[in-house]
Amino acid sequence: MKLLLIISFTFFSLITFAQKKVTINGINKDSVRFYIGFQKINERFNYLQAAQKFNIDDAGSFLQQVVLYRAIIPVNNGQSIGEPANTTFLLKIYSVDSLTGSPGTSLIKEPITVRDSSNPVIKIDLSKYKIIIPGKSFFVGIEWLFIERNQRLMNIKGDKMIKGDRYEVADLIYQPFLGMVKNNKNTSDAWVMTPERKWKLYTHNLPYMTDLSITAYLVTN
Repeated sequence: MKLLLIISFTFFSLITFAQKKVTINGINKDSVRFYIGFQKINERFNYLQAAQKFNIDDAGSFLQQVVLYRAIIPVNNGQSIGEPANTTFLLKIYSVDSLTGSPGTSLIKEPITVRDSSNPVIKIDLSKYKIIIPGKSFFVGIEWLFIERNQRLMNIKGDKMIKGDRYEVADLIYQPFLGMVKNNKNTSDAWVMTPERKWKLYTHNLPYMTDLSITAYLVTN
């Protein structure tokens, strides 16, 4: 019996020590200087989802946690639209479509609803979902919820002249305003979903920004 216990303990120790923790796209929040979700001159930001691609060395890894960095935008000018910093969105985990390189099939049964208040750093523990990454690439994405809680007012300026002046209108934008960073590369690994539910590479901010400010933590054997 004693020998059996020793063998069992040794086997468990080998499994434990064989595992390694992996951090991908580690981001310092102080490096986040740009956020998506805002309207731009001559461009309405009306995408449904945004997703970041991650590459790993080992297939079969477990996704344990993701951390997102967002901008905190208070209610504008005392308007009673939503709450000062609270946001609700859906977290998505995707495989990679082998034909297009875009987000493919979902790796979770249903989207994970995330509710956050005043923290610009959102930490999401995924360990209970036991998410296995079958290949060596995957996506972590968010889906915006166009609900009152997420609404903000923003003044939009354009370059079209109206009666000799640049025009300015107020428009609704929606949280979360997810950060973007530059990761020493010339290509983008960020994708967005159009209103037609088509994925496309988000290259609008190249070469200055290439990645969504999402960090993934995994455990691999």
